[in-house]
Amino acid sequence: MKLVRFGDLGQEKPGILDSQGELRDASSHFDDYDKAFLTITVWLNYKN
Repeated sequence: MKLVRFGDLGQEKPGILDSQGELRDASSHFDDYDKAFLTITVWLNYKN
């Protein structure tokens, strides 16, 4: 799994490239891979 951005320049959306190589749109779950996203991701990984 890889985190990616896709779309037109300046209009990119967050996505996930899965193990099958399929691009999955993640924009319905969060706006971008920003500080808030990374903070909660690190916290959740640390907690578990």
